[in-house]
Amino acid sequence: MKKWMLLPCLLLSAMLAAQTPVPAGTALMVRLDTTLATFSNRVGDPFQAKITQAVVVNGNTLIPVGATVEGRVTKVTEPRRISGKPCIGLLPEAVIMPPASATFWMQP
Repeated sequence: MKKWMLLPCLLLSAMLAAQTPVPAGTALMVRLDTTLATFSNRVGDPFQAKITQAVVVNGNTLIPVGATVEGRVTKVTEPRRISGKPCIGLLPEAVIMPPASATFWMQP
């Protein structure tokens, strides 16, 4: 399993009610907290990941490092014997911001 994964996604403005909406197609750099595998996961299984690189748009941090992304598996394709590649599709459904006090203590 790769520890780092580039997760392109569409986020709804409702997930960030008090913030500027994240533009469609924004890539999120995350570390998966949930182990995912084509042989054990099925469509609809939940996953969790942590943001490892802040999402910044026009100089404003919309999603800080440490925020949690929750979502569901949307596609699972197992590899074939002769050809084919394994594939797992992921759909982020929510972004949970870290507590404000945690951000304060992380600053130098």
